[in-house]
Amino acid sequence: MRTIDEEIAHHLKEAAAAGELSQAKDYGKPLAENDGWSETPERCGCRSRY
Repeated sequence: MRTIDEEIAHHLKEAAAAGELSQAKDYGKPLAENDGWSETPERCGCRSRY
């Protein structure tokens, strides 16, 4: 049985192979920051290893 992350990855790969994702206007672009992101205190922010 797949984990939820594996299931999502599977569906994304299928959609990419079918050309569905490339039709989205923001496909392949970083997410735009919204106003609240810069106002989030450092202690509450998401820590990322990437």
